[in-house]
Amino acid sequence: MVVDIPPPVLSAPAHPCANDRPQNIAVGDQAVVLYSPDCKWILAYRSETGLLPGSPIKATLAAETAAVADASTGEVIATFEMSRSASLHWLSDGQHLIVNYFAGSDSARPLAITLSHGSGRPVDMSEVVLPDVLKRIGKRQQQVYHYYGYFVADKGDRVVISAEPNYTLRGEAGPGAAACLIYSIDKATFHDARLIERLPDNDVRPCPHNPDEK
Repeated sequence: MVVDIPPPVLSAPAHPCANDRPQNIAVGDQAVVLYSPDCKWILAYRSETGLLPGSPIKATLAAETAAVADASTGEVIATFEMSRSASLHWLSDGQHLIVNYFAGSDSARPLAITLSHGSGRPVDMSEVVLPDVLKRIGKRQQQVYHYYGYFVADKGDRVVISAEPNYTLRGEAGPGAAACLIYSIDKATFHDARLIERLPDNDVRPCPHNPDEK
C-alpha cells in the first residue's frame, strides 16, 4: 500500500528583511516597500502609479516621494522627494539609514535618517559640508555647476562621505575643474564634519564611492 505524504510546510518570514548589502531602488513605474535588516523599519517609495496595495505606512505620499516608517505602527518619521534612483544603507548600529540619492545628472546627495520616532527630515550631508568645500576650493556656489556627494563608509560613531564639486576656473562660465574632498561626520547630529583627505584637483582617480554599491 502506497501512502502519499504531503511535503513539509516551509515557514517563511512575513517580509523579506534586508541583509548587510545596499538595497537599490531603480525609480520608475514600480512602487517599492523595503524592510530594514531587523524588520523594524520600512522605506516605502511611491512611483507615478502609486503605492503597493496594502502599503503599511500611515501617510498619503505624493508621486515620486519616499517615506521611512515604523514597520509595526506605520508611523512615518521622514519623507523626501525621490525622482531618481537611490541606494539604501541600513547601518549596522540599527539606528541609522543612509540614502545615497542620485538627485540628477548634475548632483547627488547622501541623506542621513535617524531611526527614531519624531526624528524629522533627513539631513543632506552634502549641504552640511558645502560651506567648507567652497572655502577650500576658493569658489562661490554660483561657480559650482555640478556637485556630487556620496556615502562612502560607516566608521563607528561617524560616517565617511565624499564631496566632488565641478567648478569654473574663472567667473561663472568657461573652462572647468574638479576637486574631491573626503569628510567624516558624526552620527549624533550629522552636522560635525571634519575633512580627512583631499585628493589632488583633477586627479585621474574617481572620488570614492561605497564599494558595495552596484
